[in-house]
Amino acid sequence: MTNPENPELEQQMMLEHLKTKNERICDMIGRKEAQTKFDDLARDLLAKYSDARDYLAFHVLIGSGCDGIKSKVDFFGDDSVEKFFDSIIASAEKKE
Repeated sequence: MTNPENPELEQQMMLEHLKTKNERICDMIGRKEAQTKFDDLARDLLAKYSDARDYLAFHVLIGSGCDGIKSKVDFFGDDSVEKFFDSIIASAEKKE
């Protein structure tokens, strides 16, 4: 889902992709439980990354608006917000 020639389009696509996963999680486990999980990860990311607010995925995680293009899209490895969302979805699907 990368488009290096058009970073604004890439970020818009990723924004919509992550928002969809965020909404799906809220539907699956409930907004209150989802928000608790999101807040826990946000605290961890803020403690680990001084530039956490420069990541598009961080803004989706905390539910804030994005004011234009961000310098980074998502965190890498185990810190990836998309990976975090996917793990919650997979866990919730197992319970169904």
